[in-house]
Amino acid sequence: SRLSSLHSNESIERKKKREMESPKEQSSYTVEQLVAVNPFNPEILPDLENYVNEQVTSQTYSLDANLCLLRLYQFEPERMNTHIVARILVKALMAMPAPDFSLCLFLIPERVQMEEQFKTLIVLSHYLETGRFQQFWDEAAKNPHILEAVPGFEQAIQAYASHLLSLSYQKVPRSVLAEALMAMPAPDFSLCLFLIPERVQMEEQFKTLIVLSHYLETGRFQQFWDEAAKNPHILEAVPGFEQAIQAYASHLLSLSYQKVPRSVLAEAVNMDGASLDKFIEHQVANSGWIVAKEDGSIVLPQNEFNHPELKKNTGENVSLEHIARIFPILG
Repeated sequence: SRLSSLHSNESIERKKKREMESPKEQSSYTVEQLVAVNPFNPEILPDLENYVNEQVTSQTYSLDANLCLLRLYQFEPERMNTHIVARILVKALMAMPAPDFSLCLFLIPERVQMEEQFKTLIVLSHYLETGRFQQFWDEAAKNPHILEAVPGFEQAIQAYASHLLSLSYQKVPRSVLAEALMAMPAPDFSLCLFLIPERVQMEEQFKTLIVLSHYLETGRFQQFWDEAAKNPHILEAVPGFEQAIQAYASHLLSLSYQKVPRSVLAEAVNMDGASLDKFIEHQVANSGWIVAKEDGSIVLPQNEFNHPELKKNTGENVSLEHIARIFPILG
């Protein structure tokens, strides 16, 4: 039929166009289309993994494709390739000062982040974010197996470093640094860290505190308590530390939840059984918490963060004509 003939001619033209493109352009075009059309299809996972390797070898970068792959790993955890995940994070570090590293990290399970190579990348990210380049290079030199596999890494960091100013340092007692952690979410920890000499920060105890700070800043409380339990000699010397972190965890939950399951609260404050019951009773009496009778979950007081109000903007109406244009694209 005439329609079939037109369709056949169109297919031939598309094939000729693809043949004229370079292999790299075809690969990039194909992956971008896969991500745009069906980002939650697990069948594209191998293509996205191959695309990560292509980004490494060709020294290109696609945050959208990498985030899509990390999201698919969340739905297919048994298929996660930690080698690929590490490469994604290294490429994200190379994109500094963009927040790509944090965006990727939020999509990586806690059990994976607990592996040494990812803990190292978290520390490296912190050094870059705070302009601690000497520490960064020293730490990177200890882990060449992670970083040397990505061409252009050194040049990317040098380009980022050139945009930041040199900083002045002086020595601060360890107790002051540990106490600064208790002031979360205020930025006291970073402020104190800026004043500590690089050679001091390279000591294991300070590297541990940097990791603990990162876990608190990103709400990774289970990881925080696990890491803190491994280093009691650092934290037990400061009375009130555990209570301060529990107060911070409660505050953060109140910003994120309207109704928080008891198990989530227990993980955040590192309590269970009678001690957790006593903690909840205190919050009910002093902070307006309510225990739901049906499932024992905690109803938190309303605030502008856990009960945001929808603000209608009458100046941004979308016409039906504009919406109709989307349907052929989706088809």
